[in-house]
Amino acid sequence: TERDELLTESEERFRISAQSVSDVIWDWNIPNGRMDWYGQIDALLGYAPGEFPRTRDAWKMIIHPDDRDRVMVLRDGHVTMQIPYTAEYRVVRKDGEIHYLTDKGTAMLDDNKMAYRMVGSCSDITEHKLAEEALRHKNEEMEEYFTNTLDLLCIADADGHFRRLNREWESALGYSPAQLEGKQFLDFVHPDDM
Repeated sequence: TERDELLTESEERFRISAQSVSDVIWDWNIPNGRMDWYGQIDALLGYAPGEFPRTRDAWKMIIHPDDRDRVMVLRDGHVTMQIPYTAEYRVVRKDGEIHYLTDKGTAMLDDNKMAYRMVGSCSDITEHKLAEEALRHKNEEMEEYFTNTLDLLCIADADGHFRRLNREWESALGYSPAQLEGKQFLDFVHPDDM
């Protein structure tokens, strides 16, 4: 029929569009547990094309064990109580490498307000998480150096006002770092050295 042809054409357009985006779109048939994937799910998880099983249980098992229960509670909470579903978690690829994902989904309800299908998308945020972790590590190293060095270290604004000083300034000038904050560096330079 014409309606079936239009539906088939619409589904084909959706499939092609979904394959073109960087996110992975999933469609979970709740009663039978089947999950259809649109996008590069196999590549994301390190599998050959079509190798990753298309079931909810397979998806559950690739979620990092430390994140699995939390994610399942969130997803099941959405299905049973329509609590918004959004999660950030780790997955374990086939080769054992850890990747980070964000995941969002929405359930479709029948006339009895029971979820029968859930559709969502997930994005690989591994590069962002690794960059975030590297920055956090660098900040910790800088903080350690700033706190423990015997050099005089400070952070000042463009006008030379102290914004932060390490404790070595107290032994050098006799003022605590808190007393010096907001003062200008030049206030402590001898007039002959200006």
